[in-house]
Amino acid sequence: KFRSLTFYPLNQILFWSLIAIVILLTWIGARPVEDPFVITGQILTVVYFLYYIVNPLSLLLWDKLLDW
Repeated sequence: KFRSLTFYPLNQILFWSLIAIVILLTWIGARPVEDPFVITGQILTVVYFLYYIVNPLSLLLWDKLLDW
């Protein structure tokens, strides 16, 4: 219903979380392939791709809440 993401407060939080995840993935990619860095990179990668599933769902949920 809205035309801009300015009116979706949850999506603003998700967007800035995505920015932080991208920065962390960039940093993790420069680290050596050792135990804590590998697991951290894998977790951040899963969270990165989950953003693209959660973001549209939160838009739909927010619109349904406003219509209700």
